[in-house]
Amino acid sequence: MKTTLYLIRHGQTVWNEMKKMQGLKNSDLTERGIQQATLLGEKLASEPIDLICTSPSIRAIKTSELVNQQLKVPVIKDDGFQEIDMGLWEGKTYTEIENKYPKEWDLFWHNPLNFQAENKGETFAELSERSANSLDGIIKSLPEKHVAVVSHRITIKTMVSDLLDIPLTELEDVLPNSLTKIIVEDGKASLIDYSNISHYQEQSV
Repeated sequence: MKTTLYLIRHGQTVWNEMKKMQGLKNSDLTERGIQQATLLGEKLASEPIDLICTSPSIRAIKTSELVNQQLKVPVIKDDGFQEIDMGLWEGKTYTEIENKYPKEWDLFWHNPLNFQAENKGETFAELSERSANSLDGIIKSLPEKHVAVVSHRITIKTMVSDLLDIPLTELEDVLPNSLTKIIVEDGKASLIDYSNISHYQEQSV
């Protein structure tokens, strides 16, 4: 049995531009983010997508709505695809966090397995468990389907790491509104595309 996954990061947000950590908090899509998601919907219109599963974050829901203007498929929310809870870091700039929590900040980006979430958020192990549970539910309940999952930077990297058994530190960044395509067939995952932004890169937006 085969399930095709389209892992989509939400479009650029105001806090992305400001280099602020979002986590469970939210900031609106920028005009650029809106255009990115609209162009992705046009790109995906030729794909046989059956369903969109989205994080409940407003930025992810808005991205789903823009993509779905072309697809016109059912959309469901799943808390498992929410971004990692960043606790006290949410709403703060990268510089503020690095200055106040230098050790934890370094672990978060460069040694995630040893990140202890002293920021009162989630560990990567906790994120991995909840996102994997949601993803496994899709794979088991939707055989032979094509499913778009609208999620977040760290969550998508974690799901890719888990599916392909690749250390997080070996994966490139997941860019805003990028598309990662994975086929899971008989329990084996194959990476077809990773963090692809050609839909808006080619438009010079």
